[in-house]
Amino acid sequence: MLTKAYAILAGGGVKGAALVGGLQAIEQNNIQFVGYGGTSAGSIIALLASVGYTSEELKKIMIEEIDFTQFLDDSASELENLKDSLGQLFEKINNFKRRDLLNPENFKLLQILLDFLKKLNQDLGLSDANGLKQFLLDKIGKKHDSLKNKTDITFRELQEQGCYPLKVVASDLISRKAVIYPLDQEQGLDYSVIDAVRASMSFPFVFFPVKIDNYLLVDGGLSSNLPLFLFEEERKANNIPVIALDLVVDGDNQSNYSLDQSNYGLLKFIPDMLGTVLEASDNLIETLIKNIYYISIKLPKDIGTLDFEISKQDRERLFDRGYRDVSSYLNKNVFQAIKKVRTERERLRVLYGQIELIEKTLEKVALAVDNSCNTENIRAYIMLPTERNTLIVAYEHGMDNDPDIDWEIPVNAGSMGYTWVFRKHGRVNIDVMKNNLEDYNLTQIQVNKIRKDRKAIYSVPIFDLSLSRSQPVENLEMLGILCVDTSTSLENTLWLEEDSMCKNELELWADILALILK
Repeated sequence: MLTKAYAILAGGGVKGAALVGGLQAIEQNNIQFVGYGGTSAGSIIALLASVGYTSEELKKIMIEEIDFTQFLDDSASELENLKDSLGQLFEKINNFKRRDLLNPENFKLLQILLDFLKKLNQDLGLSDANGLKQFLLDKIGKKHDSLKNKTDITFRELQEQGCYPLKVVASDLISRKAVIYPLDQEQGLDYSVIDAVRASMSFPFVFFPVKIDNYLLVDGGLSSNLPLFLFEEERKANNIPVIALDLVVDGDNQSNYSLDQSNYGLLKFIPDMLGTVLEASDNLIETLIKNIYYISIKLPKDIGTLDFEISKQDRERLFDRGYRDVSSYLNKNVFQAIKKVRTERERLRVLYGQIELIEKTLEKVALAVDNSCNTENIRAYIMLPTERNTLIVAYEHGMDNDPDIDWEIPVNAGSMGYTWVFRKHGRVNIDVMKNNLEDYNLTQIQVNKIRKDRKAIYSVPIFDLSLSRSQPVENLEMLGILCVDTSTSLENTLWLEEDSMCKNELELWADILALILK
């Protein structure tokens, strides 16, 4: 069974070849991405992948074709000249004396600095990145004939071409918040995908900020360099996991770059500070969002984020690092197990893991209900949402060899559907449900799967308690449905009593299961 996932790609300046190496490792493991999101360099790779470029094609683009200096338009030599001049100036600044201003060489360096500050004050950057915009337009046109020779392309046009969903993060200097493009599902689709990516990779002081509506947009890494949340709503609905590729400095190489405070001044402090903001991983978010597979790619520190003249050899090094680190991660047990699954039920069992512990807990649930609720022959099971907009039995106790061990129904069907839609307890007389299929949104085939001796079902929501146990119920994500059924008729159980012990018992077990489910 081909595994599906959403891709989240981190920012990293000119280091995007490492992300492509990671994508190739994932592609070779038969994992298919159904949506792409990214920041800065990650947004460029995400856009190209979303319009149909394979990892092998992206490898050729990132290693052999792309010229990062073209993104600077005519400012490449200006930037390099500025770097050299500032380097010379800061070497002299500690011993600088007023009379040194008369030195023509020093005066020239100061003039370069003043001209740069004047330009920054006026344009807030060196380049409008027209080269990047034309590069993106050309690449999209090569994959989609109807988009050739266009001067701009919207998210809607990509959607109409059948491209994979794309989400891009930029940072708004006015509100000081992240802005996610497209802004919404309808009107936001009419925004320029070219401008969105252009804004997302607008490294401060190098590229002009992008003005869109009331936003003044710069590099998305300032607000979120690894935006793990981009497909959170989709992930909640269909249980498709997220694979996030982060770019981090290889800690093993840190000792080779010990801080020499005597030689560490403003010229090194400023790029290091910006680099820290843009490259630091969102590791706190990574620990809080379920169903996220976070993969860090460790990069050599000698390749700079703004090394626009990066060599082909260094690009190959980056690609190899990405391929190596992601391949190593994918060889872990969880992905080896995922590659072997054949059904949606098996996929969910692997994704949520701890099968033995979960089903042992369901055994305890069945025993507790049997002892407190005047019921017989209790079965307990968990139904989880699928990408097909259905609920399916993923874990169970007491259903061995039963025809409904893999029961799958629409998310709005039966008492489980009531629980899923309204986030409330559901109780149903199975005979009544069988005789009113349309009211319960079920088919004859679906109800025929239910074991013949079953008389009643009780379902309760399983809420995600990992973020905050003090939040009101309406703010909590639902992970799935805890169900118990019995051969005792509904009216003879204690389930219909408003303050029944069974209600409190099942809520408690649902909370316990929420902490076990991954």
